[in-house]
Amino acid sequence: MHTHLHMDRTIFLRNISTVATSLYIVICRLLDDDVSPTPARIRGLWNGTQADLAVAADELVKEGILAPMDFSQVDKRWWVFPSTHWFPRPFQEVLNSGKKGTSF
Repeated sequence: MHTHLHMDRTIFLRNISTVATSLYIVICRLLDDDVSPTPARIRGLWNGTQADLAVAADELVKEGILAPMDFSQVDKRWWVFPSTHWFPRPFQEVLNSGKKGTSF
């Protein structure tokens, strides 16, 4: 049985693009397999285009999920932050507050 040690299911509540979510899952899979998530390794698992990968990485950086870095360094490890450090989203603040009846 394979457990997901690094993936935080909060990613599915972020309302980010499918490619960004997919990139997060790929990175977490590598981490769960105790493999350093370098661009070269990520590309080996990536099913999308190179352009999609760049867009996904940029989106994860803007969300505070992926540490900013020079993505052209193929052997440099990519770092994901725990969800407690991701940039806040208005709907998440409402969900986390536990208040009912709040409208958007």
